[in-house]
Amino acid sequence: LRDAVSQLMEYSYWPGGNVAKRLVVVSENPITQDARRYIGILRGEFKLPLYYQQLDMKTGLLGDMQ
Repeated sequence: LRDAVSQLMEYSYWPGGNVAKRLVVVSENPITQDARRYIGILRGEFKLPLYYQQLDMKTGLLGDMQ
């Protein structure tokens, strides 16, 4: 998660880039309680539009944005 967040921030906020309306981490792993708290802190303290979605690799379907 930490690697994904830093990569998304670099893509969105690097000078000359397009600022994203949402930063979405997609993983086949379910979100953990620690990850949920971390995302909540980043949203609250830094006002980052950060979300998490789980991808079901068998069906190709994305879960709800968290």
